[in-house]
Amino acid sequence: MAAIFSWFLIPAAAALAAGSSNWLTSNFSVAGSESPGSFFLILWALLTGGFFRFLIRRAVSMAGAGLASKREAALTDLALLLLLVSVFIPYRPGKMKLLASVHVALAFLATVFFYLAITSLDLKLYFQYPGHFSLCTGLLGFAIAATAALLVLSGFMISSALEFFLTVFAGLWLWLFCRRIRILKRHWL
Repeated sequence: MAAIFSWFLIPAAAALAAGSSNWLTSNFSVAGSESPGSFFLILWALLTGGFFRFLIRRAVSMAGAGLASKREAALTDLALLLLLVSVFIPYRPGKMKLLASVHVALAFLATVFFYLAITSLDLKLYFQYPGHFSLCTGLLGFAIAATAALLVLSGFMISSALEFFLTVFAGLWLWLFCRRIRILKRHWL
């Protein structure tokens, strides 16, 4: 079931949230500022945030003593809360500048906290089992380079292309990470 979410539902929700505008000059907030985009933005936040929370909690649970800290789960809960609050705050920079700024800040912080959580998870297991988690760690390095490239391509704007990439990458990365833990756990037994 996680594979269906990671490979199909998460990318579909992200594409719907991005809308039909130019993905390098617009973003999810702009696409979601009017109907039906607002519905798709909320759907995307609920689906991806809930799924990411589920997978991170699953990874922490499966790894057990390897991930003794619950910090990642708490960071994920905070990221999900910030994301959900942000999508319910209207994004209308022309009419409500303060609320639009709060919306952007919360969405940005949600992404930062979420990526801090998955990086922390990865590094904990990478340093314990480098051969087993080197692919996941390398993919996080790739994500940093791809994020920088997308920022340059969009003129240093948080674009739909960047948001789509970060969403789809995280879904696929978490799916792979949980699979790697499951494989490693079989060797622990």
